[in-house]
Amino acid sequence: MLLQKLLTTREANKALIQRRIDSITADTSNEELVDVIEYIEEKIDIVKALNNKISSQCDPEDLQREIEDAEEYVFETEQHIKHILRSRRASVQENNTANTMQTRGKGEHTDSSFSNPGNQFNSTSLHRLPKLILPEFNGEVTNWQTFWDTFESAIHNNQSLADVQKFTYLRSLLHDTAARCIEGFPLTNNNYKAAVDLLKERFGQTHTIVSSHMQTLLDLPAPRHHVGELENFMDQVETNVRGLEALGQSEQNLLVLIILGKLSSEILQNMTREHGESSWTLD
Repeated sequence: MLLQKLLTTREANKALIQRRIDSITADTSNEELVDVIEYIEEKIDIVKALNNKISSQCDPEDLQREIEDAEEYVFETEQHIKHILRSRRASVQENNTANTMQTRGKGEHTDSSFSNPGNQFNSTSLHRLPKLILPEFNGEVTNWQTFWDTFESAIHNNQSLADVQKFTYLRSLLHDTAARCIEGFPLTNNNYKAAVDLLKERFGQTHTIVSSHMQTLLDLPAPRHHVGELENFMDQVETNVRGLEALGQSEQNLLVLIILGKLSSEILQNMTREHGESSWTLD
């Protein structure tokens, strides 16, 4: 009963949004357009709040489709409004250009009230909820920190999303070992935190990430005296070194020995001739 009431309320707000959008024409003044946009923004916020409530009432098998459909509607609506604003700005700019050309040389002052048409719409705060285009994670621990930092910023700390919505995003971004790690958790609000804690315990422990970076460096194939191979070798070294440094775990002397040990005697001789025989640092 509650779910049906929420759905009906949301549809009514969608209808009001569409009615306001349809009312926008080329004859709509800038002042009227600002009022309409503000009204639509308020209604979109109501729709987003209803989306969260509806998600918490949905059956698990319908939840993912509901979230995707709800956010697609919000995204398309906001994009449509942005298109209207861009078109209006372009029109104002064209008119300003034409007026400037007509008055140039006549000493007349051109009305600059729309010289920066974007200022007419600074009150709009349209924003797009994150869509499922975030980095994915397959269980490679050296990629965990990058994945989690991005996910935490875009999804985990997003107060407009219910935990079950965050869980849906999380599951959609996990593959292979990472996906299997939490596949036993049903898609519910309460299980989201448990799933995150398990992923952090499995893939996010500092000593595990450090060991993985160090092992990757140890396993790097020694490059031949060839520009392409040396560039690839350097890129892989820098990637893993940056990962270690981000964790505050860069062991300079050990890393230097590992890297120098990968290089051929010919390359080492060239390096010595170029830079001398002083102690090598990681830089």
